Amino acid sequence: MNTNGFISKKLGVVVLALTTGFVVHGGILYSNLNTPAGFFNSEGHEIGDQIILADTGFGAIITDFSFEFYAANNVGPLAQYTISLYANDGVGGVPSTSLWTDTATFGNSSDYSQGILASYSDLDIAVPHSFTWAIDFSNLGEGNAGLILSTSAGPTVGGNYNDYWLNNEGTWQLNYIEGSDVSFLAAFSGTSVPEPTSMALMGLGSLGLFLLKRRSARRSK
Repeated sequence: MNTNGFISKKLGVVVLALTTGFVVHGGILYSNLNTPAGFFNSEGHEIGDQIILADTGFGAIITDFSFEFYAANNVGPLAQYTISLYANDGVGGVPSTSLWTDTATFGNSSDYSQGILASYSDLDIAVPHSFTWAIDFSNLGEGNAGLILSTSAGPTVGGNYNDYWLNNEGTWQLNYIEGSDVSFLAAFSGTSVPEPTSMALMGLGSLGLFLLKRRSARRSK
């Protein structure tokens, strides 16, 4: 557990071996760090936002992740958040398989009532084309905490939905705010990976060159 929460960290995860050496491009895959449009109180629940990366449609390796949250009304000194990335591979597309998680203590040493940007770097997380990032606050004492809503314009890179996920005692539910498109301030950077057919073609091409060289070598003997 990190007691800072706003420092860079490196975490190792298992990455599909077939993607090694077959990267397509790197950079910003999702960006929704627009002008803040309001505060969203989590009210003691884990809440999540399902996003769509601007990638090749197969997935990506996430290297950097930033999001904004707020904490107000004198949260306790042991206040924490647990941030998680989930694959939406449960029944009906609910968040299910955990891709990555981290817990950080932020306490009441600073005023976060207007929002604070938390950032992670040097990550190595394999994610699908669309997934959910979620946060759960704990040990808030008498205070409250939540995420920052973005403007109605939505993300400038990638896509989003007009709803959010809420974990109600272990059961994920889709929720809406009437008359509003719900999306939270966050950004992801990394490297896209190609679809399996592209990797297969690359592999066949390499195999063909190898066999051709062997055949040429035999003829020269």
